[in-house]
Amino acid sequence: MEIPKAFNASLFQGFPDIQHTIKDMISEGDKVVYHTILKGTHTGEFMGIPATGKSAVIHDFTLLRIAEGKIVEWWYDCNLMALMQQLGLMSV
Repeated sequence: MEIPKAFNASLFQGFPDIQHTIKDMISEGDKVVYHTILKGTHTGEFMGIPATGKSAVIHDFTLLRIAEGKIVEWWYDCNLMALMQQLGLMSV
């Protein structure tokens, strides 16, 4: 569980004005999946990248496995390439 915590800490440091909107959520058995849209301005360091001052919007997906009321597994996916393009750090 350390990787998601470190990523989230970096995300909120890099995008302190972040808006996190849940668009879809589905649960079945011991699994929950949700799709969110993240919007924010890159005004702090994110994953070692200095602030660019640019705004970005990305979609992400999270899949959790729950046991005894606790998250025991966590999978996360987002399009970091699209984020880097929006921040002007790479082109297609």
